[in-house]
Amino acid sequence: MPTPSNNVYTITTGGTYTVSGVLNGGIVVNTSGDVIIELNNASIINNSNSAIYAKSAGSLKVKALTDTHNLLKDTRSVKTVEDTTGNVGEGALSAKCDLSLVGYGSLVISGSYNNGIHTTKDLKIKNETLQVSAYNNGLKGKDSVTIESGVIKVVTENGDGISTSNTDISKKGKQRGSVTIKGGNIEIDAAYDGISAAYDFNISEELAQASLLIKTGTYSSHTKTSYTNASCKGVKVSNAINLLGGTMLVKSSDDALHADYGTTLENGSKGLGNITFTSGAYTLYAGDDAIHADNTLTINGGTVKVETAREGIEANFVYLNGGSTKVYGTDDGVNVSKKIGKTPEINIKGGLLDVTVGNGDTDGVDSNGNYYQSGGIVITRGPSSSNMNMSAIDADGTAQVTGGTLIALGALGATPTLANTVFKATFGNTSSGGGFPGGGPKRLLDASSVSLTTGNYLVDLDNNDIETLKKRINELE
Repeated sequence: MPTPSNNVYTITTGGTYTVSGVLNGGIVVNTSGDVIIELNNASIINNSNSAIYAKSAGSLKVKALTDTHNLLKDTRSVKTVEDTTGNVGEGALSAKCDLSLVGYGSLVISGSYNNGIHTTKDLKIKNETLQVSAYNNGLKGKDSVTIESGVIKVVTENGDGISTSNTDISKKGKQRGSVTIKGGNIEIDAAYDGISAAYDFNISEELAQASLLIKTGTYSSHTKTSYTNASCKGVKVSNAINLLGGTMLVKSSDDALHADYGTTLENGSKGLGNITFTSGAYTLYAGDDAIHADNTLTINGGTVKVETAREGIEANFVYLNGGSTKVYGTDDGVNVSKKIGKTPEINIKGGLLDVTVGNGDTDGVDSNGNYYQSGGIVITRGPSSSNMNMSAIDADGTAQVTGGTLIALGALGATPTLANTVFKATFGNTSSGGGFPGGGPKRLLDASSVSLTTGNYLVDLDNNDIETLKKRINELE
């Protein structure tokens, strides 16, 4: 290491540097070369700047050596004004270059000034046991954040867990602004958004053995007196959420998963507002919507469980092609409404959709457009109270069922349980406008145009039929 000045070591040449012991000061990197800093049971505490700050470098790699325990701590007062000198780092570990954290050791990072880890470029994490606490954002990579593996815990007092901000295209043609998880055991405890991606949030198929736990807002350990007008979403993006595997548990006082449509991006396009499930297991608790896609929600596979939410699913289009989706909502279970100027639609071709809602002005499945079903199994339970405005399925346009199994349970005097033990339902007769049993079709299937062809709509099953249906549901789950 170079000779320190006022307990600050300045690295001006690329290369590998090893740090051990206690330093009440900091390390500044100011070079055009690539720098590797190896932490060997090092403790760096700085009360005037970042513990490590790369003002300039080709890249910075911080490596926690195997079986070592390390600390980077920033004890500055909370940031109140923007720094214009470029001499102050935004986090306890801060860089104006690509930043990577690697190694099989452990690293604790504490940022009291602003962020825990901050880079203006790409942030990558691999293998480490990493614990980050911060006043504002835990992990901030303006261009991107990628987690490949490791055991990672992020706690924020007044900000987001993981955040990106840029949405332009790099000189190499790479889209900026995404958060990508390829592996790891990740826990986020955030006062506000768990993950806030300026572009996409991606969980890759490589995540089969890894998991995410996200707690935000009133579920977090840093609850505020008031969260009025605050964004406390589990995952929030300006373009798309792509979920290809692994397990995720989200407990959010706002939406659990949220994708915006129409956000103006720096790449010249508009945000898509799409959410896609391909595989994996996802359990969601939400104070507002569990799954909110301004444009399109597509479920091709995986297991989705909405344990509690105001509205379980909210989108403009919902396409269910496979997998198992179970929803409980205190308002509508599934709701599609016009968000992007196109007629809303629910289209079910496969998979299982099992919906239960609470009492009130609620619908199990509510389409402010059309409802189409050509396959799959749909079990939808309306509220127990009697009200012509409440239905197991409510479509303002066309409700067309051409295949699959549809079990619609309306007002039965008591809300059916979540157990798969109720296998008898009827649309009633056409002579009465309400009530159940014996009520008219508007009780369970409410639409301006109804077309029922092949499929199961009048359900009166014998024991063999019950066992067949149970088997199909178990296969989908």
